[in-house]
Amino acid sequence: MRVVAALTLLRCAGALVAPRPRVTMSTILHSSRDGSQPIGTKRQLIRAKSQEIGKTLLQKAKERRPSLVRGVRRAVSDFRDVTNEVVDYTIASAQLSRQNLLAWAQAFGALAAFAAVGAATASGSAAAFPELVGRFGAARALSARATMAIFALGFGIALRQNKALIGRQGLAPYHKVLERVERNRTSTWSRVEAVPSLLWLSKNKTDSALTVVSALGLALSLPCALGGALHGGGRLALITCYALYASISNVGGPFYGYGWESQLLETAALCALPSHPEWGGVLALRWLAFKIMLGAGLIKLRARGRTSDGWHDLTAMTTFFETQPLPSPMSRRLHFAPKGFHLFATASNHVIELFAPLGLLIGCVLRILPFSGLRSVGRSLVVFYGLVHVLFQVALIGSGNLSFLNYLTIIPALACFDDAALMWLLGIAAPTNTGPGLRWILNLPLALGSVAFIAWLNKPVYENLVGPARKDSTSKRQVMNGSFDRVVSIRRLCEKLRIAPPSRPLNLRSLRLANAFGAFGSVQRTRDLLVVEGSRGEADDWNWREFDFRGQRADLNARPVVLAPWHWRLDWQLWIAACKGPNGTNDRWFLSLLLKLLENDAATSSLLHANPFLDSEPPTHVRVSQYRYAFVAPDNGTEAVWTREPRRVLVRPVGAEALREALRT
Repeated sequence: MRVVAALTLLRCAGALVAPRPRVTMSTILHSSRDGSQPIGTKRQLIRAKSQEIGKTLLQKAKERRPSLVRGVRRAVSDFRDVTNEVVDYTIASAQLSRQNLLAWAQAFGALAAFAAVGAATASGSAAAFPELVGRFGAARALSARATMAIFALGFGIALRQNKALIGRQGLAPYHKVLERVERNRTSTWSRVEAVPSLLWLSKNKTDSALTVVSALGLALSLPCALGGALHGGGRLALITCYALYASISNVGGPFYGYGWESQLLETAALCALPSHPEWGGVLALRWLAFKIMLGAGLIKLRARGRTSDGWHDLTAMTTFFETQPLPSPMSRRLHFAPKGFHLFATASNHVIELFAPLGLLIGCVLRILPFSGLRSVGRSLVVFYGLVHVLFQVALIGSGNLSFLNYLTIIPALACFDDAALMWLLGIAAPTNTGPGLRWILNLPLALGSVAFIAWLNKPVYENLVGPARKDSTSKRQVMNGSFDRVVSIRRLCEKLRIAPPSRPLNLRSLRLANAFGAFGSVQRTRDLLVVEGSRGEADDWNWREFDFRGQRADLNARPVVLAPWHWRLDWQLWIAACKGPNGTNDRWFLSLLLKLLENDAATSSLLHANPFLDSEPPTHVRVSQYRYAFVAPDNGTEAVWTREPRRVLVRPVGAEALREALRT
């Protein structure tokens, strides 16, 4: 008995000191397949899985380390090239005259003052609310609310104007866009790829479908703008508003061809990113603010060589306030300001758009370093850029009527202010559910995937910005207000969802999730407007009377009014047509406009300030002349605001039958 007990104890001791078999996923799966019990406990299973994932990630990191190093080196080289391009441009402009040198010095002095204000704001808010530093719940919520407010405005504009502009009997009917795509593309996938729109679901492509889409968008966006819901249903409403607005914008033709339409869609997509963790959405919005501002600055810089653009010699603002699309009440005063002010305003525009974004970039880099002092400097630079960005847009709002563009451009800059800065500046309290927790952990893979997807989408946008500055670049052209091809295969996804996949990878360009921006690469030196006139009778008895539009007023005594953020789309198209000269009056929508005026169309007349024939017989003929308008100095003792002189007749007197024939052919 003693011998048996001793042998048993020896076997137990041998089992204790013997090495345990290594637990791996392969052994676990093997043991499960052959019917035996799985090796190890649940904790060992998780540990084995974690070890395998860690080794896989480490191996992939080692494999990609050379490409990562090359990418960082290329980014540093691009930063250097763009900086050199900006500095060379600045020096060349400052050397043109002593006045230019003084204007540049004043602009940099003003920027330095804002830097001091930014540093004071950052330090003061950090001292007052240290627990809120580095948290961005308030900024994310405020950005989402502001985006929904712009959506509400856009859908309201659509309800007011779309029937006359893109309805079935409008100037550029939306159903013809869809019919053209149907003729050229056979499969459903290819049609949706070309024009992503819910209006494909409308069987007869009626005006009611336009109204339903706009009304639904307004019903969803307005409560969110007022209530500020960001999580759950609010985010779903934001995504739905994106889909609804894209459905209208993608079939809107020339009346929805403005850069801020794409900017609104991209802003909405970034605001819909997961709110936990916060850094994903914050970095995405900062990148949007960076590329908007730097893109606007570089498009002006790269227009150098145009003798009439006015940006290089700092004379752009001497005519901009007068020749911009829709002047505001302040535009007249600013136009007659001293020349030194105009030079300073142009130089300040360059400094804000070219140099301030570099401060944002440096600040974001410093924020990720492990040194508290550098992190504080980085936060000050980011707050400084946010202040400059917002105040610059406020100045543009006061000096012109650029639709809702400037209001929209403020939104991404809100991501430069953490909860401490917003509480210190505006008293806006942060949401109570912004701390890390289970939601943070669950959303982390989604946030990482979203950021990676956005980075992939923006690769050609980055190349568009920095490419022309590279010494080895073969093209110096920068695309303004455009999207780029981004092709992705969804075959596996379709197979999992058990739906028919497309025959080829899809191009995401029409979704406008990543866009290149730029504004006013050149400035008009004169204000040449189109004046549309109508008359009854024959050639020997014509009595021409002018049609007066909402923003492009023909009346010389009409004072500029505040229109923004409202967007009179027809007036903007008339200004663009005037810039084109004779070519602008050959567009199909313009010929349709003339025909509608000859027919006294009620919907079209609702877009005008005054139709002299609305309450009587319609005109028999219309003509289009081009006039050169100029501001009259304020306080001149007369009621006149403008003077004008005729330039040329672009459309000679024409009747309804001739216009119908032109539209048919």
